[in-house]
Amino acid sequence: MNMKLRYLFYAMSVGISLCFLSGCSADDNAVAVERITPLTIGSVSVKANPSESDTRATGSVTVLKEGTVGISCASSSGVKDNVPYTYGASSWTALGGGFLLSETTWTMAAYYPYSESGVYSSGGSNATLNMAIGPYEASKDLCVGLFTASATDYAPTPILSHIYTRVSFRFVKRFTYKGTGVIRSFMLKDMLVTAEYMLYSNFLIKTISDNYNLNNLTNITANTDNSTIDLLLIPVGVSSGGQAFAFYADGTEPENFYEGTIPRSLFASTGYAFQAGCHYKLKVLLGSDGFVVEPDDDGGFPVVSGWNEVTLNNEKWWI
Repeated sequence: MNMKLRYLFYAMSVGISLCFLSGCSADDNAVAVERITPLTIGSVSVKANPSESDTRATGSVTVLKEGTVGISCASSSGVKDNVPYTYGASSWTALGGGFLLSETTWTMAAYYPYSESGVYSSGGSNATLNMAIGPYEASKDLCVGLFTASATDYAPTPILSHIYTRVSFRFVKRFTYKGTGVIRSFMLKDMLVTAEYMLYSNFLIKTISDNYNLNNLTNITANTDNSTIDLLLIPVGVSSGGQAFAFYADGTEPENFYEGTIPRSLFASTGYAFQAGCHYKLKVLLGSDGFVVEPDDDGGFPVVSGWNEVTLNNEKWWI
Protein backbone atom coordinates (compact mmCIF):
# COMPACT_ATOMS: atom_id res chain seq x y z
CA MET A 1 0.00 0.00 0.00
CA ASN A 2 1.48 3.32 -1.06
CA MET A 3 1.72 6.37 1.21
CA LYS A 4 -1.34 8.15 -0.22
CA LEU A 5 -3.63 5.14 0.34
CA ARG A 6 -2.24 4.65 3.85
CA TYR A 7 -2.93 8.29 4.71
CA LEU A 8 -6.51 8.09 3.32
CA PHE A 9 -7.22 4.91 5.27
CA TYR A 10 -5.85 6.50 8.47
CA ALA A 11 -8.01 9.64 8.08
CA MET A 12 -11.15 7.60 7.54
CA SER A 13 -10.42 5.46 10.58
CA VAL A 14 -9.92 8.46 12.84
CA GLY A 15 -13.15 10.08 11.65
CA ILE A 16 -15.20 6.93 12.22
CA SER A 17 -13.64 6.41 15.66
CA LEU A 18 -14.42 9.95 16.79
CA CYS A 19 -18.03 9.57 15.75
CA PHE A 20 -18.40 6.28 17.64
CA LEU A 21 -16.75 7.78 20.73
CA SER A 22 -19.20 10.71 20.79
CA GLY A 23 -22.16 8.40 20.09
CA CYS A 24 -23.57 10.83 17.56
CA SER A 25 -25.14 11.02 14.16
CA ALA A 26 -26.15 13.99 11.99
CA ASP A 27 -29.67 13.79 13.40
CA ASP A 28 -28.41 13.44 16.95
CA ASN A 29 -26.33 16.57 16.58
CA ALA A 30 -29.42 18.51 15.47
CA VAL A 31 -31.35 17.33 18.55
CA ALA A 32 -28.46 18.15 20.85
CA VAL A 33 -28.47 21.81 19.97
CA GLU A 34 -32.30 22.16 19.99
CA ARG A 35 -33.42 23.84 23.22
CA ILE A 36 -36.54 22.53 24.97
CA THR A 37 -37.80 24.92 27.64
CA PRO A 38 -41.06 24.87 29.67
CA LEU A 39 -43.41 27.81 29.11
CA THR A 40 -43.33 30.01 32.20
CA ILE A 41 -46.23 32.39 32.90
CA GLY A 42 -45.07 34.76 35.60
CA SER A 43 -47.74 37.46 35.18
CA VAL A 44 -51.17 37.89 33.53
CA SER A 45 -52.89 41.30 33.36
CA VAL A 46 -56.09 42.86 32.07
CA LYS A 47 -55.90 46.27 30.35
CA ALA A 48 -58.51 48.96 29.82
CA ASN A 49 -57.67 49.70 26.17
CA PRO A 50 -59.30 47.04 23.96
CA SER A 51 -58.00 48.49 20.68
CA GLU A 52 -54.43 47.21 21.07
CA SER A 53 -53.78 43.56 20.28
CA ASP A 54 -50.18 43.35 21.48
CA THR A 55 -48.78 43.10 24.99
CA ARG A 56 -47.68 46.71 25.45
CA ALA A 57 -48.92 48.00 28.77
CA THR A 58 -50.57 51.33 28.02
CA GLY A 59 -53.16 52.88 30.28
CA SER A 60 -54.80 51.10 33.18
CA VAL A 61 -53.47 47.57 33.66
CA THR A 62 -54.51 45.30 36.54
CA VAL A 63 -52.47 42.22 37.45
CA LEU A 64 -54.54 39.06 38.01
CA LYS A 65 -53.70 37.09 41.14
CA GLU A 66 -56.33 34.38 41.29
CA GLY A 67 -58.08 31.77 39.15
CA THR A 68 -57.01 29.89 36.05
CA VAL A 69 -55.99 31.08 32.59
CA GLY A 70 -56.30 28.91 29.47
CA ILE A 71 -53.32 28.80 27.09
CA SER A 72 -53.49 27.59 23.49
CA CYS A 73 -51.17 27.55 20.49
CA ALA A 74 -51.95 28.49 16.87
CA SER A 75 -49.92 25.48 15.67
CA SER A 76 -52.03 22.37 15.01
CA SER A 77 -49.21 19.83 14.63
CA GLY A 78 -49.31 17.76 17.80
CA VAL A 79 -49.14 20.71 20.18
CA LYS A 80 -51.17 20.75 23.41
CA ASP A 81 -54.35 22.78 23.39
CA ASN A 82 -56.39 24.70 25.98
CA VAL A 83 -53.94 24.05 28.81
CA PRO A 84 -54.95 25.45 32.25
CA TYR A 85 -52.38 27.51 34.15
CA THR A 86 -53.52 28.19 37.73
CA TYR A 87 -52.26 31.02 39.90
CA GLY A 88 -50.20 29.96 42.87
CA ALA A 89 -48.06 31.81 45.38
CA SER A 90 -46.51 34.13 42.81
CA SER A 91 -46.89 32.60 39.33
CA TRP A 92 -49.14 30.58 37.02
CA THR A 93 -48.46 26.82 36.94
CA ALA A 94 -49.73 24.03 34.68
CA LEU A 95 -50.34 21.25 37.19
CA GLY A 96 -50.78 18.55 34.55
CA GLY A 97 -47.75 19.58 32.52
CA GLY A 98 -47.60 22.68 30.36
CA PHE A 99 -46.14 23.61 26.99
CA LEU A 100 -42.57 22.65 26.07
CA LEU A 101 -41.06 25.29 23.80
CA SER A 102 -38.46 24.79 21.07
CA GLU A 103 -36.48 27.34 19.05
CA THR A 104 -39.56 27.79 16.85
CA THR A 105 -41.50 30.93 17.76
CA TRP A 106 -45.16 30.11 18.38
CA THR A 107 -48.11 32.47 18.32
CA MET A 108 -50.14 31.68 21.43
CA ALA A 109 -53.31 32.90 23.11
CA ALA A 110 -54.37 33.30 26.71
CA TYR A 111 -57.98 33.63 27.86
CA TYR A 112 -59.45 34.15 31.31
CA PRO A 113 -61.24 32.71 33.13
CA TYR A 114 -60.40 29.19 31.91
CA SER A 115 -63.17 26.74 31.04
CA GLU A 116 -62.64 23.02 30.60
CA SER A 117 -65.67 22.65 28.32
CA GLY A 118 -68.55 24.64 26.88
CA VAL A 119 -66.60 27.85 26.17
CA TYR A 120 -63.45 26.82 24.28
CA SER A 121 -63.83 24.86 21.03
CA SER A 122 -61.90 23.77 17.94
CA GLY A 123 -58.15 24.18 18.24
CA GLY A 124 -55.00 25.47 16.59
CA SER A 125 -55.45 28.64 14.56
CA ASN A 126 -59.24 27.98 14.43
CA ALA A 127 -59.69 28.11 18.21
CA THR A 128 -62.88 29.89 19.26
CA LEU A 129 -64.64 31.02 22.43
CA ASN A 130 -68.41 30.63 22.63
CA MET A 131 -70.13 33.82 23.80
CA ALA A 132 -73.63 34.34 25.21
CA ILE A 133 -75.11 37.49 26.71
CA GLY A 134 -76.60 37.65 30.20
CA PRO A 135 -76.28 39.23 33.64
CA TYR A 136 -72.74 40.13 34.61
CA GLU A 137 -70.85 37.27 36.26
CA ALA A 138 -67.10 37.24 36.88
CA SER A 139 -66.96 33.59 35.76
CA LYS A 140 -68.29 34.59 32.32
CA ASP A 141 -66.38 37.84 31.82
CA LEU A 142 -64.00 36.57 29.11
CA CYS A 143 -60.69 38.34 28.47
CA VAL A 144 -58.27 37.42 25.67
CA GLY A 145 -54.70 38.27 24.67
CA LEU A 146 -52.17 37.04 22.09
CA PHE A 147 -48.44 36.60 22.68
CA THR A 148 -45.44 34.77 21.24
CA ALA A 149 -43.09 32.32 22.94
CA SER A 150 -40.07 30.14 22.18
CA ALA A 151 -37.21 28.42 23.99
CA THR A 152 -35.33 31.71 24.05
CA ASP A 153 -38.44 33.77 24.94
CA TYR A 154 -40.09 31.38 27.38
CA ALA A 155 -41.47 33.77 30.03
CA PRO A 156 -44.10 36.00 28.35
CA THR A 157 -46.45 38.21 30.39
CA PRO A 158 -49.80 38.14 28.53
CA ILE A 159 -51.97 41.25 28.77
CA LEU A 160 -55.64 40.57 28.09
CA SER A 161 -58.68 42.62 27.06
CA HIS A 162 -62.40 42.11 27.65
CA ILE A 163 -64.23 40.73 24.62
CA TYR A 164 -67.71 41.52 25.93
CA THR A 165 -69.43 44.90 26.25
CA ARG A 166 -70.72 45.79 29.70
CA VAL A 167 -73.93 47.84 30.11
CA SER A 168 -75.41 48.84 33.47
CA PHE A 169 -78.92 50.24 34.04
CA ARG A 170 -79.44 51.69 37.53
CA PHE A 171 -83.07 52.40 38.51
CA VAL A 172 -83.96 55.45 40.61
CA LYS A 173 -87.41 56.68 41.72
CA ARG A 174 -88.28 60.32 41.10
CA PHE A 175 -90.46 62.00 43.73
CA THR A 176 -93.55 61.60 41.49
CA TYR A 177 -93.24 57.79 41.45
CA LYS A 178 -95.30 56.28 44.28
CA GLY A 179 -94.71 52.57 43.61
CA THR A 180 -92.15 50.24 45.14
CA GLY A 181 -89.97 50.30 42.03
CA VAL A 182 -89.58 46.55 41.60
CA ILE A 183 -88.44 45.74 38.06
CA ARG A 184 -90.33 42.63 36.91
CA SER A 185 -88.65 42.10 33.55
CA PHE A 186 -86.24 43.84 31.20
CA MET A 187 -85.89 43.71 27.41
CA LEU A 188 -83.24 44.80 24.93
CA LYS A 189 -84.11 44.70 21.24
CA ASP A 190 -82.06 43.55 18.26
CA MET A 191 -79.15 42.13 20.25
CA LEU A 192 -76.60 39.52 19.26
CA VAL A 193 -77.58 36.76 21.69
CA THR A 194 -74.81 34.22 20.96
CA ALA A 195 -71.63 34.31 18.87
CA GLU A 196 -68.24 32.70 18.37
CA TYR A 197 -65.07 34.67 18.99
CA MET A 198 -62.07 33.67 16.85
CA LEU A 199 -59.16 33.68 19.28
CA TYR A 200 -56.37 34.47 16.79
CA SER A 201 -58.16 36.90 14.47
CA ASN A 202 -60.24 38.97 16.91
CA PHE A 203 -63.25 38.18 14.73
CA LEU A 204 -66.86 37.54 15.76
CA ILE A 205 -68.99 34.97 13.98
CA LYS A 206 -72.66 35.87 14.53
CA THR A 207 -74.83 32.91 15.43
CA ILE A 208 -78.16 34.22 16.79
CA SER A 209 -79.54 37.77 16.61
CA ASP A 210 -82.75 38.37 18.51
CA ASN A 211 -84.43 40.27 21.32
CA TYR A 212 -83.06 39.67 24.81
CA ASN A 213 -85.39 39.29 27.78
CA LEU A 214 -84.69 39.07 31.52
CA ASN A 215 -87.77 37.90 33.42
CA ASN A 216 -88.84 37.76 37.10
CA LEU A 217 -86.27 40.31 38.27
CA THR A 218 -87.81 40.62 41.74
CA ASN A 219 -84.33 41.28 43.17
CA ILE A 220 -83.96 44.58 41.26
CA THR A 221 -85.62 47.45 43.12
CA ALA A 222 -85.11 51.16 42.53
CA ASN A 223 -83.44 53.19 45.30
CA THR A 224 -81.93 50.12 47.00
CA ASP A 225 -78.53 48.45 47.08
CA ASN A 226 -79.86 46.07 44.39
CA SER A 227 -81.08 48.66 41.88
CA THR A 228 -78.79 47.83 38.95
CA ILE A 229 -79.20 45.50 35.99
CA ASP A 230 -75.59 44.78 35.06
CA LEU A 231 -75.17 42.98 31.71
CA LEU A 232 -72.49 41.37 29.57
CA LEU A 233 -73.41 41.95 25.91
CA ILE A 234 -71.81 40.82 22.66
CA PRO A 235 -70.37 43.83 20.78
CA VAL A 236 -72.77 45.00 18.08
CA GLY A 237 -73.52 48.16 16.12
CA VAL A 238 -76.35 50.48 17.14
CA SER A 239 -78.95 50.99 14.43
CA SER A 240 -79.81 54.43 13.09
CA GLY A 241 -83.00 54.36 15.15
CA GLY A 242 -81.07 53.99 18.41
CA GLN A 243 -81.16 51.26 21.07
CA ALA A 244 -84.66 50.20 22.02
CA PHE A 245 -85.35 48.72 25.44
CA ALA A 246 -88.36 48.13 27.71
CA PHE A 247 -89.26 46.92 31.19
CA TYR A 248 -92.12 46.25 33.58
CA ALA A 249 -92.14 48.03 36.95
CA ASP A 250 -94.33 46.91 39.89
CA GLY A 251 -96.38 44.44 37.88
CA THR A 252 -96.90 43.08 34.39
CA GLU A 253 -100.14 44.82 33.45
CA PRO A 254 -100.15 47.20 30.43
CA GLU A 255 -100.01 50.24 32.71
CA ASN A 256 -96.76 48.89 34.22
CA PHE A 257 -94.99 48.63 30.87
CA TYR A 258 -92.30 51.19 30.03
CA GLU A 259 -90.74 51.40 26.58
CA GLY A 260 -88.29 53.75 24.89
CA THR A 261 -85.19 54.19 22.76
CA ILE A 262 -81.76 55.53 23.67
CA PRO A 263 -80.58 57.78 20.79
CA ARG A 264 -77.74 56.53 18.62
CA SER A 265 -75.84 59.75 19.35
CA LEU A 266 -75.06 58.39 22.81
CA PHE A 267 -72.61 55.93 21.25
CA ALA A 268 -70.68 58.42 19.09
CA SER A 269 -67.52 58.13 21.19
CA THR A 270 -67.34 54.39 20.53
CA GLY A 271 -68.16 54.32 16.83
CA TYR A 272 -71.95 54.09 17.24
CA ALA A 273 -71.62 50.60 18.64
CA PHE A 274 -71.49 48.60 21.82
CA GLN A 275 -67.73 48.21 21.74
CA ALA A 276 -65.74 45.40 23.33
CA GLY A 277 -64.12 46.35 26.61
CA CYS A 278 -66.35 49.38 27.17
CA HIS A 279 -68.59 49.85 30.20
CA TYR A 280 -71.71 51.98 29.52
CA LYS A 281 -73.46 53.29 32.66
CA LEU A 282 -77.04 54.54 32.45
CA LYS A 283 -79.47 55.78 35.05
CA VAL A 284 -83.22 55.19 34.61
CA LEU A 285 -85.38 57.60 36.62
CA LEU A 286 -88.95 56.36 37.16
CA GLY A 287 -91.81 58.87 37.30
CA SER A 288 -95.58 58.88 37.19
CA ASP A 289 -95.50 60.21 33.63
CA GLY A 290 -92.78 57.93 32.23
CA PHE A 291 -89.07 57.72 32.80
CA VAL A 292 -85.85 59.58 32.09
CA VAL A 293 -82.58 58.04 30.90
CA GLU A 294 -79.31 59.82 31.55
CA PRO A 295 -75.60 59.01 31.93
CA ASP A 296 -74.77 57.64 35.37
CA ASP A 297 -71.66 58.79 37.16
CA ASP A 298 -72.71 57.35 40.50
CA GLY A 299 -69.71 55.08 40.93
CA GLY A 300 -71.75 52.48 42.78
CA PHE A 301 -71.04 49.73 40.28
CA PRO A 302 -68.89 46.74 41.15
CA VAL A 303 -65.25 47.43 40.28
CA VAL A 304 -63.90 44.98 37.73
CA SER A 305 -60.41 45.29 36.31
CA GLY A 306 -59.66 46.46 32.83
CA TRP A 307 -62.93 48.07 31.74
CA ASN A 308 -62.79 51.23 29.64
CA GLU A 309 -65.20 53.62 31.34
CA VAL A 310 -67.08 55.44 28.57
CA THR A 311 -67.66 59.17 29.02
CA LEU A 312 -71.19 59.95 27.85
CA ASN A 313 -72.61 63.31 26.81
CA ASN A 314 -74.34 65.13 29.64
CA GLU A 315 -77.83 64.92 28.22
CA LYS A 316 -81.16 63.34 29.18
CA TRP A 317 -83.76 61.40 27.25
CA TRP A 318 -87.38 61.70 28.29
CA ILE A 319 -89.27 58.57 27.36
